[in-house]
Amino acid sequence: IARLYFTNRIPLSLSFTQAAALAAVGLQHKSVEVLEKELKLEARQVLANLNKMIVKITKHFRSIREGEADKELAPRQKVGVASIVKPLDQEQREEGKKARSSLLKQQMANVGEEGDPE
Repeated sequence: IARLYFTNRIPLSLSFTQAAALAAVGLQHKSVEVLEKELKLEARQVLANLNKMIVKITKHFRSIREGEADKELAPRQKVGVASIVKPLDQEQREEGKKARSSLLKQQMANVGEEGDPE
């Protein structure tokens, strides 16, 4: 991650302390105790800066992952409401015609039964 950040492959803005901690831990493999002495900060401040940096980077990676997922799902989501409504409307019309036809046949059969002398 440090290599990606320092080669400008991760477009983030980190504070000086966050960038220094990232370089020391990620590239130079230094411990928090060594960073504490070099940056003249308390260990909890160094850890807090590392935590803030990790949160920023995690958010960035999550947004990339979600963007890729959106791109992958986009062709599937092009169906949209309009393409659902149209077939539904057509289906309703077809079912209406069938119902009318069935009702008409039933009425014709009833008229025929009434007219048959038994």
